Amino acid sequence: GIADEFADGTGVDATASLNETYDATGDYYHNRGTPSAELIPTMTSDTAPSGVASASSAINPAFHAFNDASGDSNKWAGPVGGGWVQYDFGASNEKTIQQYTLQDANRGDTTMTSKDWTISASNTGAFAGEEAVLDTQAGIDDWTLNEVKTFNFANGVAYRYWRMTITANNGHISNVSVGELDMMEMGVSSNMTIISETFTAETAP
Repeated sequence: GIADEFADGTGVDATASLNETYDATGDYYHNRGTPSAELIPTMTSDTAPSGVASASSAINPAFHAFNDASGDSNKWAGPVGGGWVQYDFGASNEKTIQQYTLQDANRGDTTMTSKDWTISASNTGAFAGEEAVLDTQAGIDDWTLNEVKTFNFANGVAYRYWRMTITANNGHISNVSVGELDMMEMGVSSNMTIISETFTAETAP
């Protein structure tokens, strides 16, 4: 017999297959489950209603990355090149994040929007080498105004502190911005079934 390695999405019967999601970047199928609701509350200050928003430096307040509002006046902004923004869920409130969404700040153009960044997590908050780097993105340069992009990564550990570190924007000479950063856990995955549209035996029976 022969097994289809499903190296890409070609030839897969999307109607008959169940619980499958194709990851074009990694070139594989997975069954991640259903994302939770957004876990960071709608922040009205760096410390309200709960948790703590912080940043390496801020032209606009850190909590603006988590205030569920878009537009130029509601973004977080900081200097380009290694700037970071983070959220602390608080003691005994660690989260096993596996998905996040990132929104353009809708400031008239996308030059300040993130192009290269990492998502890292820690249970000490030191970020001095003990942190886990859980997602790395590079070359994300196709943003449109106010667009929301979704990113997934593998993670089975709950962490208290979650940080986005931005190393490049999309052309602005001095600043980076985040319109909104939301984080989600994933529910229990269902079994995945992938069915090929066609099957050809290696030899005749």
